[in-house]
Amino acid sequence: MDVFTLPATSALIHKASADSAIYWVNDSPLLAYLGVKPVLSKFQPTLYPHAQIMAQLEQVDHQQGAKQRNRDAIILGNTATQQVKSLTHTLWSAVVLLGPGEIQKPHRHNSVAVDIVMACEPGCYRLMGDHLDDNGEIINPVRIDWQAGAAFVTPPVLWHGHYSESSQPAIVMAVQEAGLYNYMRTLDIQFSHGAKGVHNKS
Repeated sequence: MDVFTLPATSALIHKASADSAIYWVNDSPLLAYLGVKPVLSKFQPTLYPHAQIMAQLEQVDHQQGAKQRNRDAIILGNTATQQVKSLTHTLWSAVVLLGPGEIQKPHRHNSVAVDIVMACEPGCYRLMGDHLDDNGEIINPVRIDWQAGAAFVTPPVLWHGHYSESSQPAIVMAVQEAGLYNYMRTLDIQFSHGAKGVHNKS
């Protein structure tokens, strides 16, 4: 899956030589709320090829200390938005790798996230809930099972973690308005204590 960003200041035409699906995320709800529309291109059209995304993700997964991080992920950036490390001035995106049998501990943030599952086998899921127990686990969580090509929404402030009982790696891409939150210093991302782990297979 390739990723691309386009400024909303001109008409667009999409063409395909094979059956394709476009997962389109934009900040039009924010613009509608403010009663404004863009008149300047704040960034150039940018392409993030699938092969490059996967190569970077594999490199991150093999870095020293990778097992001690909360998760393996790459953030898709743009030279025009280096201050907030985001895809555009408002939208932020990360591609996350969930390894076989892996647990990525819960975290939360003030922004809303829309996620698409790029690849997975049965047994991968997300847990979400309001509170953590003393062990950093979600209390009475809602479970969302992943399916390749499926999309889901993560509401703001809810704790959420990724879990795999699969023998194959899974990849999910998150998009949220965290670029705007980072600019205002209000994202308030928090992580459950402890590094990522693995499911007990005994």
